[in-house]
Amino acid sequence: MQKHPRFVMAAALAAVFVGCPLRAQEAPAAVEAEFVDPYDPEARSYVSAGSYAIDRLAMTMITDAAAAVSRGTEVAALPTCHLKDVPMKNGTVGGLPRITALKLTSLKLRNPANAPDAAEAEALKKVHYALMGGVPPKLLVQRIKQASGAYEWRVYKPLATIRQCGSCHAKAEEQSAELRAALQQKYNNDDSNSYGPGEWRGLIRVTVADAAAPAATPAPAATEAPKPGSPASPVKVKRR
Repeated sequence: MQKHPRFVMAAALAAVFVGCPLRAQEAPAAVEAEFVDPYDPEARSYVSAGSYAIDRLAMTMITDAAAAVSRGTEVAALPTCHLKDVPMKNGTVGGLPRITALKLTSLKLRNPANAPDAAEAEALKKVHYALMGGVPPKLLVQRIKQASGAYEWRVYKPLATIRQCGSCHAKAEEQSAELRAALQQKYNNDDSNSYGPGEWRGLIRVTVADAAAPAATPAPAATEAPKPGSPASPVKVKRR
């Protein structure tokens, strides 16, 4: 097991692990997608908007989970530990006008609805092998060509297991009977457990729309030329 302090998401998320093997059924299908260097000038605005959005969403999850636990038990926090209730308005996340989609995905799923699509599976595989090489990425940028010819830009950040996540993602035998029963009732095929502090748990992904084009500068009002024979406007002369 390895931990990598460079692997950060938000202020509180750091460190990852390598013990999460790829499974045959998760082999990604071929997609017309490519990873883009985060420092590429073309990617800069997508990285800025996506990274900010992910950090904000992650901290919201952490804060909401901690508040729910403080009011009761880990079971009370279950409804808050996901991204399903993030408000959307006019096709974008509230307060984040360039974020048109978001998802938490993993190689070890709790909710089948979070299963990776082909492009996300490529991102998970890339992180997995990067961890094996000891060089975990801080984030990934992916550009996907749509059938229409348009491009979708995605930004991913690794998600690690922090203290607030420990109870719900610990080994089954370490969970309270109440919590285990609630998880089994809600998720029949829960595979998102047996994590220790700092272990890599998956990716948070956002889709970032193109930045709005700057508003055009209005052309100056046309000045009508004086008609032939009409007196010209007087010219003021500064006298010494």
